[in-house]
Amino acid sequence: MHRLTILLFFTILFFTHHAYSQNSGWEKVDKQLSEASNDSTRILAYYKVASEIYRSNPTEAQEIVSRGLSLAKDKRFATLQIDLLNL
Repeated sequence: MHRLTILLFFTILFFTHHAYSQNSGWEKVDKQLSEASNDSTRILAYYKVASEIYRSNPTEAQEIVSRGLSLAKDKRFATLQIDLLNL
């Protein structure tokens, strides 16, 4: 019974940590976007967060880059589009 309790504890600990780490990239983006004053700084926020997390969570980084690229296309920031594509 004691081993089962220990196993349950570590299982819960692992899954809560994994679930928290899944949201961290978008939380960073939201924080940076709330501090951004214009469109170019918003696009750079997407780039910065994606470049920080691409090794630990490449799928989430790709989603963040896609959203930043979409904003760059809408606002016609060609140089920032190139930076996002190079990431």
